[in-house]
Amino acid sequence: MSAYLVYGLVISFLALAVLAICPKHSKVALISGILATPFGLLDSLFVLDYWTPPHIFGPLFSIEGMLFSFGNGVFVWLIAVFPFRRRLKNRLQFKILARRFVLYSFIALAVMLALWERGLGLANASLMTGTILGLSVIGVLMLSRDSSLLPLALTGALGFGMFYAVQLALLSLISPSFSSVWTAAVRDGVTVFGYPVEEMIWAVVYGCVWTTGIAYGCSVHILGTKNEADSRH
Repeated sequence: MSAYLVYGLVISFLALAVLAICPKHSKVALISGILATPFGLLDSLFVLDYWTPPHIFGPLFSIEGMLFSFGNGVFVWLIAVFPFRRRLKNRLQFKILARRFVLYSFIALAVMLALWERGLGLANASLMTGTILGLSVIGVLMLSRDSSLLPLALTGALGFGMFYAVQLALLSLISPSFSSVWTAAVRDGVTVFGYPVEEMIWAVVYGCVWTTGIAYGCSVHILGTKNEADSRH
């Protein structure tokens, strides 16, 4: 069993355990994990210029990537909302969630593929750089639609950034050889706990943007914020 598969299984199991123990925000957190899961299939693109981890069924159907995405998708939401856990409300409507999820996912993927050197190549960027920029674009768009989500965006960025740093630190201790799955060009740059610095940049941006996206899609608001009453886009 590969370290990548064990990693995905552990993070998913821990996420489910926390959901069972802390049910108050579990509905939106579970939605966050489920919506994040399909993005693990992007391994099929990342193996082309970023990393080459082992896959049971190959990168086209990355069970490992989906487990990783699910577990972290749950945790990113729970971590972000923790400071506001007693002040949150939502007006979840699945039609609105689906429409916003599809629209903003499409924009992010379009930007990513347009900038990627193996896509349209508009910026001759690596796939990870394109991904970070694609996330940043939709983050700005969503926050421009609902600025009351900024506190959640900030706690998502800081909280998940720290949480992911802990994951990398533990991985460097438990499976030091795992860092070798990143391509040589990526490994030769700046590293954090032996892993490419791009991983930490992604974690901070993802924490910010994914939290914003889930809050925006599920119509979540923090009670008492200045713009909460007018944030019904």
